[in-house]
Amino acid sequence: MEVSLNGKKLNPHQAYEDRVRQIRAVAKILTLTSIAATLFGALSISLSAFEVRHLLPIFMSMYFQLLAVIGLQAYRIDRINFEVYKEDSLVT
Repeated sequence: MEVSLNGKKLNPHQAYEDRVRQIRAVAKILTLTSIAATLFGALSISLSAFEVRHLLPIFMSMYFQLLAVIGLQAYRIDRINFEVYKEDSLVT
């Protein structure tokens, strides 16, 4: 994340709006993943305390599906500005 904020620009042709959107998406994904991991840990401890550990695979499957949805919702190709990658026809 630090490289995204202050480091060298990995894609020199990336538009400023796309870069800001990417940084926001990474911050959102990291925050939601942290919250989900904490909740899953609490759920796992609760299942052990109530002696229903046999339900853990079901909750683990739901957890990984939630992580996939959170992670993939940030990558929308229709919001990316591809104009910056086109070759300028005036340059010879």
